Amino acid sequence: PATQRAVVDRALELGVTTFDVAPLWGPSEEALGAALGERRKEAQIVTRAGIERVGDSIAFRYDSAAIVAGCERSLARSKHRRTNARRC
Repeated sequence: PATQRAVVDRALELGVTTFDVAPLWGPSEEALGAALGERRKEAQIVTRAGIERVGDSIAFRYDSAAIVAGCERSLARSKHRRTNARRC
């Protein structure tokens, strides 16, 4: 966690403000949420919706209920109240 925070802090210092994460990429949303901490307002977070790991498979669901549920899970994982963009 300290290394992740240091990397995110340095990225922000260098002007990198957009971070791309996805639930299929392991704990990327949790790690970025923790690393940003109080600097969340300085960053743009882009994540995915409609794509989920189900056991050993990947499921694609793009109906409105799946997208809303995916957004809610993403916010819970990152422990932040908003994302800036969603990709399907």
